Amino acid sequence: MLVALPFVWLSSCAEDETDPKIWVKKLNESAEVRKDALEKLEFIYEVDSTLLETCTKLTDEEWQKFHKDDVKMMKDAGKWDQYTSFCGKYKSKLDKKIPRFREVTIPALIDAYKQHNDWQKDDIIKLLIRFQDPKTPIELEAVQSLFLDVIDSFGGPEYLVDREKIDARVVVAIKGLTELNKFKPHPQTFEKIKGLMKKIYANPEQNDSISQIRVALVASILDLRGTGTNVNKAFEADVAEILVEMIRRGKHDTADEALFCQGRHCKQNFLVNKNAAIQLGALGVANKRVNNTLVGCLYSVEIGLGRLGKSFRECKVALSKLYKPEMRGTEIDPVGILGLLAQGDPARYPLSYDEKKDRWYASKEGDNYVMYGADPNQSTARSKMKDCMSNYEKYRNSDYFAFVTRRQWEAELKFKKEKIDPAAFEEYLNKKRADHKKRTSQWGEGACEIFDLNEKGKWDTKDSAVVERTALEALRGMGAAVETQTVLLDTYSSYAMTAFWDFTAEQSGKASVVRCKKEGMQDAFIKTECVPEFTNDISGTKSQWNKLRDYNWLVDSSKEAMYGAGWLMSAAANELNARTRAEMELRLRWLQDPRSTTFAAKSLAMMPYNKDSFNALMNVASFREGGTNKNTSEPWFIATELLWEQFRQQTIQLVQTGRNKGLCAKIENQAEAKECDTLLGTQFDEVMKIFQQWTYNKDRWLRSRYLWITTMQQYFGYWPVDAATKKGKAMEPKEFFVQFKAETEKCKAKLKEFEGSKDKADPKKEPICDGYDTAKEYKWNIAESQAAKDMKKAGLNPKEAEKRLVLSGYERIRLELLESAFDYASVGDFERLLDIKPEDIMSDPGVHPLENINKDKATALEKQNLELTVQRPWDDKMEADRRARAKEIIQEELDSLKKPILELRNFLCIYKDNEPKKYIPELTKECEGKVDDLQNISNLRTIVSRVVITKECPETMDGKVPSCAVFEEVFNEKTGKVDRNRLPSSLEVITPWKVRRKALYLINAWDKEVNPSDRKQMVLDLAKAYEKSELTVRETILLTLDRWGLAEDYKAVSETIQKVIDSETANMKRGGYFWMNQDAQCFLGRLQGKK
Repeated sequence: MLVALPFVWLSSCAEDETDPKIWVKKLNESAEVRKDALEKLEFIYEVDSTLLETCTKLTDEEWQKFHKDDVKMMKDAGKWDQYTSFCGKYKSKLDKKIPRFREVTIPALIDAYKQHNDWQKDDIIKLLIRFQDPKTPIELEAVQSLFLDVIDSFGGPEYLVDREKIDARVVVAIKGLTELNKFKPHPQTFEKIKGLMKKIYANPEQNDSISQIRVALVASILDLRGTGTNVNKAFEADVAEILVEMIRRGKHDTADEALFCQGRHCKQNFLVNKNAAIQLGALGVANKRVNNTLVGCLYSVEIGLGRLGKSFRECKVALSKLYKPEMRGTEIDPVGILGLLAQGDPARYPLSYDEKKDRWYASKEGDNYVMYGADPNQSTARSKMKDCMSNYEKYRNSDYFAFVTRRQWEAELKFKKEKIDPAAFEEYLNKKRADHKKRTSQWGEGACEIFDLNEKGKWDTKDSAVVERTALEALRGMGAAVETQTVLLDTYSSYAMTAFWDFTAEQSGKASVVRCKKEGMQDAFIKTECVPEFTNDISGTKSQWNKLRDYNWLVDSSKEAMYGAGWLMSAAANELNARTRAEMELRLRWLQDPRSTTFAAKSLAMMPYNKDSFNALMNVASFREGGTNKNTSEPWFIATELLWEQFRQQTIQLVQTGRNKGLCAKIENQAEAKECDTLLGTQFDEVMKIFQQWTYNKDRWLRSRYLWITTMQQYFGYWPVDAATKKGKAMEPKEFFVQFKAETEKCKAKLKEFEGSKDKADPKKEPICDGYDTAKEYKWNIAESQAAKDMKKAGLNPKEAEKRLVLSGYERIRLELLESAFDYASVGDFERLLDIKPEDIMSDPGVHPLENINKDKATALEKQNLELTVQRPWDDKMEADRRARAKEIIQEELDSLKKPILELRNFLCIYKDNEPKKYIPELTKECEGKVDDLQNISNLRTIVSRVVITKECPETMDGKVPSCAVFEEVFNEKTGKVDRNRLPSSLEVITPWKVRRKALYLINAWDKEVNPSDRKQMVLDLAKAYEKSELTVRETILLTLDRWGLAEDYKAVSETIQKVIDSETANMKRGGYFWMNQDAQCFLGRLQGKK
């Protein structure tokens, strides 16, 4: 930066007025004289220090080397020699003058502060900070004591009159004390700080009412104990205590009631809590109180903020930094509490039922029924603090604990291929109970605090499984792989969740028999007509979804557990890893809820490569006709039915609310518009009449279809083909009305004819009407439909809306699974992936088995199951057209998935360093036949690190002037015109992110040995690629670094990634980058603690 030397610099050095002794003498005169003296001293210091700083720069050869333009500018202006001559003459004098200035002024300022009690004290404090040399402070202890006196005087008699000024003065004093404490911490620092905090929390509504003192204190608190070699570790316990108190107080929903202010939440800016958590992580003190506080604050939300979700990210980052493997199993182990939280409140597990006594219970002790609370129903409230610990004991002694433990035992033996010996189960059960008792004795109280808060705040009614999911997220952040896998297998595995539902169904079955008998049902009908709830079939599954309070808790927690287990999976060959992998493979096909299968696939794709796992994933993701495998799977039916239900319900809602009548008003002929309104106004009543005439839902929807199918077509975009565009085009309002009227009249005529025929006695022969002109050519055009416009309001673009509505449920799930397969695939799997066709995704599981049951002989449960199935709402013609469009969409999706693999093969050829051939067509063609060696990890490393290539902007690109071209306009005096001259410029080529991401997955899944030097360089290259990478690539970089990074890499990796985090935080880069950087902070904490 060019700095001009003011004339005052040249003139003032010789003047007596620059001698500070003149002005310090006036500090004890009148307030007006003192004010003038302070201003003069500040002026002298500013002039001299600025002059010294400027001369230091101008005479520094390094500065001159990096500021050639500034030097040239000064030389061109004829100032360089003048400036350097001045600096050569006066710099050495200034080097001596400024220290002398400090020696004279600082003691005088201290004395003036003590002698006079007016608002110029604030100016004196600021000058004491401004004049100090942090490397060799003058009157160190005296100035520190002055600042401590300011802090100690907070809340005195003056405070009632001038709160804001005194708050500001204390903030300045804290900052001044911090700068001096960096050099040598004052021994009374934290004694005074604790006194300050006590005064503030006595009445925070008035004392530090906007939290500016606390914000300043949190920002400075680590430096107050010293910096570098000057850190006084004796203060660390005090720092931790103060930070913990700040977090536990405040206006948030996990505030410690024992630390309330005057019986209510303390007024405190939530930023104090956030920054206090950050500082605890940086402090590095891990004790029981600190760890428990950070676990608790994971769930903090500022009261009144309006956010439903929990998860205080700063606390998760702090835990990740503090956690070390050597804490495992100790009293201060935060993972112990988080493990119990992840497994859920003990009182939420299912109860047993005694049909003789009509009683629900956890277990029986003789004739006594043991309950989790006083409520005899299954919907009992969760644990409250007073009985939470006793609930743990009741749970491990419950019938359900024995039931689920047996399932776990059987699953373990099956995995080990060992024979089941019933006599050995009791020993296994006792061991499990002993382990549970040990864990709950150590960490149960910490977990119970959160369960109690959950019960009071009803968190999980607003956000499913918020306690468990947050704990699992924190476990992943801390790198607790063993604990995450254990929670998955013990609580959220297929066999554990099935045990939950089977036990619930068994008890519900007993209760249903008692209920049916009370209702007077005869014993002969109990077996066929008394329908239990929560069974492992369609009606049971849907009753679980809709009624069973803990269904979503299990499924949502299970997804989080799978994700954490997949992310943290190591390549070590041990039983826990093997069982976790086997569970993920099983989950690809297991569970009535299809959401679980896609999460299992994503989790599997993050693990080290295994050929059997890849095959298991591919066998579910695609199905080629002609094989021997049977193409049936319950998740496919349920996923598809959810989509069909959406079509039906949205359509009937349009009819019922009269929204579909809106187009009548757009008909120009008033008589026709009125007739349209009248006809559509009776549409819903007509549908309901048909519903009353038929017993089964299938018949109801099928027989009434002619009344609502046109509404569905118009709204969702199944329209007649336009001759000009060859695309489906929405009917004009009059056209829609005319067709609806004609088709309705045609159908009613058929029905009337049937009523007078001999077939009238057989309802099955009643004609089923099409409801639209099937002779016309129609096409799906959902992207332009009203449905797509409505979905856009929810944040979905038309393309995504079409994908969601055109593709059937099983097609969408298979595509999601296939996406994970492409991520997980090794180089040897590429050909199999490239061979996949839309037909492999669209292979239909066929008609639901329940469609073929004999209704006359069906049991009540079978009939109920049939009622709960959803049939396709349109006819074969609409389905054929849907499949045609679906095939096009799936082909586009497959092309998108295959593209990164195809580009990866010759990436190093096309994106050659400093000469990317992407913009040289003839050279790009040369690369088509070349295939890079992707079995070489060095090549993969190069691909990942080649994010941005900078080269000279080419003359043309595709025959056009490229966007990187830069021009200047110059007036040509000869021609009288403005010439446009091209200037040298550069082109930044950003390589395809999906290709780099796939290369990362190949590195992550690498199953061969890597020599130490290559590993170390690879980790460093990945860290360097973090800055310029896209969000999804950054996520995969962190995943891969978690796999390959070691503690010895921490220094190099943290320097690189932390620099990016600090820069983006300072520049307020929000959104996904903020959250990704929070995850990166957690990763750095995990890396530092790795063994």
